[in-house]
Amino acid sequence: MLRSTFLSLVAGGIATPRFAAAGEAPRKVALYANVGAELTHYDVDVAGAALIRHATVTLPAGVQYAWPHASRRYLYVATSSSASGYGKAGTEHHVTDPGALKIFDYRNGVLSNEISIAPNGGKEFGPRHLDFHPSKPWMYVSIETQNKMYTYKTDGGRINPDIAYRADTLAEPNNIRARQAAGTVHVHPNGRFLYGANRAQATVEFQGRKVFKGGENSIVVYSIDQSTGEPAVIQHIETRAIHPRTFHIDPSGRLMVVQHNLPVDVRDGDAVRTLPAGLSVFRIADDGKLTFVRKYDVDVGDKVMFWMGMVPL
Repeated sequence: MLRSTFLSLVAGGIATPRFAAAGEAPRKVALYANVGAELTHYDVDVAGAALIRHATVTLPAGVQYAWPHASRRYLYVATSSSASGYGKAGTEHHVTDPGALKIFDYRNGVLSNEISIAPNGGKEFGPRHLDFHPSKPWMYVSIETQNKMYTYKTDGGRINPDIAYRADTLAEPNNIRARQAAGTVHVHPNGRFLYGANRAQATVEFQGRKVFKGGENSIVVYSIDQSTGEPAVIQHIETRAIHPRTFHIDPSGRLMVVQHNLPVDVRDGDAVRTLPAGLSVFRIADDGKLTFVRKYDVDVGDKVMFWMGMVPL
């Protein structure tokens, strides 16, 4: 499955409770996280910064991504027989090179090409994920292969292809110990802060085992200039596990949950211990900064915990 076309290749749907009426505060928040083809539902206790596990459903193949319908009554899930570098290869593979952001118009159920954003012809441009400011004409894009955060401006629903601002995602951009990859990006619901994920998981041999080589597995926090949209780094915080592939912020803006997709062995002096996959919970302060609360370990076996997100119910 081509991940960039998952919206048109829906692999499954899960009914969820009816969304609260417009203008009301969400009564509940649900978190969904996968391990391979299994998708598990958790209730989110925002006040207690806790997760309560409930039912699990099994889908046709490994979960790649999911997104709720605007009504919040349905969750659309894309699945694939390949898991992006983990396990055996599936039967469908697609490569797009060089990199670009593709903008489409949507009318009467039909997509049409509008513009393609590809600085320098797409060379050294590896966009991974993006999010829009909730009230201002700004779009933020994580550039995976260059560990950058780009800001674009919009006007009348159209995106200006010129990069307005560039910012680093790493705390030590000149000390890359192994492959680093910028990941998920989300704007805080209040529009004042921006968050991005930094991922590393390369290994080296140690005492006959493959252990983590080193690198930044963290969330970078930016404050957003409310007059220009420019992001400025205010914090880097480690996520307490390896490869934070996905994270989400609860609708009230008080809680962040970060998902780590696989267990990795790490050195502990002369010993080796395993950091399990799982969900790390952070409290979000009024100044946008994060404080670690707890981590829920998840035994993924020979599968991968590939996606997680929260949905207001």
